[in-house]
Amino acid sequence: SSPFGAKHGARRPLRRHACEGMADDLDFDAVEQLLDNAEKAAGLDSKKDDGRKKDKKERRSRSRSRGGDRARRGRSRSRSKDREAERIAKEREREELRRQEEEEERRRQVEDATRGDRTVMIVCLHHKADERDVYEFFSTNAGKVRDVQIIRDARTGRSKGLAYVEFYLQEATLKALALSGQPVKGQAIRVQPSQAEKNRAAQAAKQTLTFNTPRETPLRLYVGGLTDSLANISEEELKKLFSPFGEIEFIDLHRDPYTNKCKGFAFVQFKNASEAREAMTAMNGFQLAGKELKVGIATSDMQLDGSAPNPGSLALGGLDEDSKTDNPNYQPGMLKDANDRLGLMQKVER
Repeated sequence: SSPFGAKHGARRPLRRHACEGMADDLDFDAVEQLLDNAEKAAGLDSKKDDGRKKDKKERRSRSRSRGGDRARRGRSRSRSKDREAERIAKEREREELRRQEEEEERRRQVEDATRGDRTVMIVCLHHKADERDVYEFFSTNAGKVRDVQIIRDARTGRSKGLAYVEFYLQEATLKALALSGQPVKGQAIRVQPSQAEKNRAAQAAKQTLTFNTPRETPLRLYVGGLTDSLANISEEELKKLFSPFGEIEFIDLHRDPYTNKCKGFAFVQFKNASEAREAMTAMNGFQLAGKELKVGIATSDMQLDGSAPNPGSLALGGLDEDSKTDNPNYQPGMLKDANDRLGLMQKVER
């Protein structure tokens, strides 16, 4: 055996005993704590890495979002500019169209104002002469013709021997007037100015009269005597009775809230006071279903929702009692005769 055999053999048990001693002295709890701390540290590093990656993704997302917002804003601004340009183009187009319409209207007004001065009237025209015959005659002898109108019978279409010739230039009308007595289709015609001046004067007078005529105001009438056989009368029947005299704005028929029958009176308001007075004159004293109507002007102190006014205080239409007695030809309602009454009743029935 080796001289060292004993020595080495002696060392092995000593090393084993040393390891066993170290194992006995080792704190496993501390080792586990170290391992846990190491794992936690590794987890924190992993979380940090994840956080950095997430932050990076968020920055990229925000960057893309900002880029998308800028792109959207750019597109929105572009669309706004396009809409503004389109709006301006449409406004210009409308303005141009309006200008053209105004220009056309001015031109038409000028033509209308001078048309009468450029038109002559032809009488005694041969009934077989047509528009072409008239056009050729005046184009050759007077000037350039713009329009020819022959007046014809609406049923048969036969010429009435009357025509109007419109020229482009007013000077041509003077030459046309000098052609009076010349034959067309073998028959002498008579040429005379159109009635433009007379028509313009009449139209101006009519406009002045219309302007100066005062506008009528509404007038409300009281209608009494709606009792007994007329207690069930309706607004529609009253309107039918009074509408032949003019336009009615409204009818206020007072009814009993319990029986729904008429309290004996109503108010009828006409749009025009003159028509209301005509209705008052004709209908006061009118016999309807055996009852005599009392019609007068409703005064301002009447309470529309109160009791029936006193007819003696009303401004009634028609004649007073003395006049009724003195006048043997008196007819109720100031209708002149039986024909007037029949006519009114026929209107009411329609």
